[in-house]
Amino acid sequence: MWALLRLPRFRGASHADDNDNRSRGPAEIEATFTDIAKGSPNALLVINDATIIDMRERIASLALSHRIPVFSSIPEMTDVGGIVGYGTPRADLYRRSAYYVKRIFDGAQPADLAVEQPTRIELSIDLKTAKALGITIPDTLLARRIA
Repeated sequence: MWALLRLPRFRGASHADDNDNRSRGPAEIEATFTDIAKGSPNALLVINDATIIDMRERIASLALSHRIPVFSSIPEMTDVGGIVGYGTPRADLYRRSAYYVKRIFDGAQPADLAVEQPTRIELSIDLKTAKALGITIPDTLLARRIA
């Protein structure tokens, strides 16, 4: 069973979860994790959101204390104790956002700017956390991660 941590506005965005847990912010995160732990999930999937990014250290810490591996669409989640992060690095997203802002300030109409998809997606794995939780990462997956 998986647990999914996301904010209320993402309800219905994913159908892969067995247990949908919403936290309205930092004040409720401990209670949310207590509810998650009661379900004894095999893992926790954390969906990218500005609030989640700000709480990523606390989320990883709480998950580790409950011995729940964290997988995320935020590659930087592995910097704070998540097991696997797979997605576009925030720095790349911010850089492309700045490009659009500059184009608009230079007179371009927002409707005339092309919508871009990320061109770089990272897979990051925290072997230290995996070892602490007794999880063996397959060699085929390790071969694909960033150094």
